[in-house]
Amino acid sequence: MTTHFMLLLIFIIASQSQVREAVLYSAAAYCNPVTELLPWKCQACKRIDGIAFSKPFFHVNGKSFTLGYTTFNAKTNTIITSFRGTNGLPTDPNYNSIISILNWRTNLDFTLTDYSTNKETYKNAKVHRGFLNAYGGVKDKFFKEIQELVRIHPTANILFTGHSLGGALATLATIDFYRSTNNKNILLYTFGSPRVGNNDFAKYFDSLPIKSYRVVHHDDLVPQIPLLTQNYMHVKKELWCEHNSQTCKECELNEDPTCNLSLLYRSVESHAMYLQQPITAFCNCTETSYCPNNVWGNCCENRCSSGCSGNCERTNGVCNDCLLTKWGPKFCDRSCSDGCGGRGHCDRDTGKCNDCALTRWGSVFCEKKCASGCGGRGHCDRETGKCDDCLIARWGSMFCEKNCPSGCGGRGQCERESGRCNDCALRRWGAMFCENQCNCGNDHCDRVTGACPT
Repeated sequence: MTTHFMLLLIFIIASQSQVREAVLYSAAAYCNPVTELLPWKCQACKRIDGIAFSKPFFHVNGKSFTLGYTTFNAKTNTIITSFRGTNGLPTDPNYNSIISILNWRTNLDFTLTDYSTNKETYKNAKVHRGFLNAYGGVKDKFFKEIQELVRIHPTANILFTGHSLGGALATLATIDFYRSTNNKNILLYTFGSPRVGNNDFAKYFDSLPIKSYRVVHHDDLVPQIPLLTQNYMHVKKELWCEHNSQTCKECELNEDPTCNLSLLYRSVESHAMYLQQPITAFCNCTETSYCPNNVWGNCCENRCSSGCSGNCERTNGVCNDCLLTKWGPKFCDRSCSDGCGGRGHCDRDTGKCNDCALTRWGSVFCEKKCASGCGGRGHCDRETGKCDDCLIARWGSMFCEKNCPSGCGGRGQCERESGRCNDCALRRWGAMFCENQCNCGNDHCDRVTGACPT
């Protein structure tokens, strides 16, 4: 379909609206099932038209807490089942909640357990025991609801989706539903999904007629666990997205060495942002909540154009401060003309440097070099470029840009306006520049006549 190195926009690979909506469906699963999901009034819900309500489902025991919902989008004729991911990373304030602890008990149960495929070819298929147990707790609760929706809407597409742990559960649900119904309209979009099973399981999944995309945000850490060395293998097909972008590369291999697998360093922060959407934070975003560095918007969904050295304003993305050598009335999006010599900030509104570096001047940006460079000795005047002082053997009414004809013997400065040496060296003379040789030995000769002292 594409060359190994080609970058493709999401809407070329798959329907842009499908992927954009899938990430919002996955984000919605993190919201309150009673007050937000049931009436479809969550922050992510408000961005999707065509849905009146949803039906949440959950299961909890001493080893897992699994939550999701089913709904129907009349506008797109799609039946949706979305699974929530882990409720909080270890660095999050709510990590110690009972839900977080149970989610992590599920995540860390890495043991591979048998998975029945009903096909001799894949008889050695195995899956993550924690994921399989968590999925088994809710399977019966949403299956009947989907089947009823299919009965009412027989031509509808059937979308399974989820982020992180939710992506792993969605993968298992997709297989189960296909095997139970043989429905050919099944779609699977996961975001930041971990590996679910071993190589035989991945091959079995890939053999099914399911349209599947496993979206990975650049350096997201989670898609690389459990490890390949633990005999795990990803299912198809990875869409590896550029950092904070909607431009993605379709990867040819399940474990493609040119995609997420290629990176040596990975980020937990990237796991929380997909297709420029704060997938884990939508439910908590308000007009006044805090945004981290470089991010702004009601739900912290946008990146400041200059990156900002600190926070940018939530409402418009204006940086709180500008970096050295950067300026701009909105985003610090421009470079000061001369970089301010690396010495200080430039004015935010005009780009004018706070001060000019040695040998630079200019009425606005310190954008010009002093004609003589001021010899590296001092500043030149900001408005005129005139050096603060002239060096030995240099002169000029403005820039000290001329060499004194005699060099003043290396003994002193020449007059700025005329170039006349302040004094004459031994054995040199001249009415103006000490440009003539005299024969007075170790004595000075008369400056005007060249005569030796008597």
